[in-house]
Amino acid sequence: MPNPRAQDLVERETPVAEMRAIEPWDLGHGRDILPTELEGLAFMARQERLDEIVDKLLRMILRFGASRREKRNINQSLVIAPDRS
Repeated sequence: MPNPRAQDLVERETPVAEMRAIEPWDLGHGRDILPTELEGLAFMARQERLDEIVDKLLRMILRFGASRREKRNINQSLVIAPDRS
């Protein structure tokens, strides 16, 4: 059975690594004075992929945040209030 924490780490690291791989290509495109049409299309495709990656990472953050909130609510419900009588 796969470890859920390892799975989560892989899910996070893969998009981040992909973003890091795209960055040098985009920097090179920005330095090119007269990019070809194909280079322009490649740049646009990379930007679309970056948008997809950012969306995926945001969904992961929101999912993690929601589960932390849920855990906090459960922990608070387990705390027994002191008897003030």
